[in-house]
Amino acid sequence: MVRLTLWVLALAPAVAFASEHGQGAGGIPWGSWGAHAFNLVVLLAVLFLLARRPISDALRNRATGVRRSIESAQKERDLARAQLDELEEKLAEFELQVERLRKEMAEQAQHEREELLARAEREIATVQAAAARAVRDEARRARRELQEQSVTIAVALAERILAGQASDADQQVLARELLSAVGEGERTRGGADHGA
Repeated sequence: MVRLTLWVLALAPAVAFASEHGQGAGGIPWGSWGAHAFNLVVLLAVLFLLARRPISDALRNRATGVRRSIESAQKERDLARAQLDELEEKLAEFELQVERLRKEMAEQAQHEREELLARAEREIATVQAAAARAVRDEARRARRELQEQSVTIAVALAERILAGQASDADQQVLARELLSAVGEGERTRGGADHGA
């Protein structure tokens, strides 16, 4: 490029000389055009010489910036991929933990259900035993009461008979009451024995 500039500078006097000596064929002002062309070439050469280094540096800096941006984007992509892999591993581990917790909860619920059933069976047995004791106790009490009533009736009957005041009708009523009380006692005792 420097050589071209030197050639242009060397030809400049010839172009200036031609422009001073009139127009060429056909009335075209070749000299004026030549001078303008020469000025343009000189201007472009000077601009090129002055701007070549800053433009080159700017393009080099731009290329370096683009390269750095690409490298940074690749690093960020690799980092994002690593984070995604880590999250997928954590998700898989989380799903395993959820499944493990489900199994543990199911086993615990089954264990609690079995404990509740066993406790209920124990309580049922306790209640049944208490009820059986209550029935036996009530049957004994009822037998004692019947025996006491039978003795009371027998004593009353004996007193009437001994006193001579008992008529045949009274004796029959007392006998029926005695038999009824004894029969009631037998039924109560039979029911209590059957329940026990």
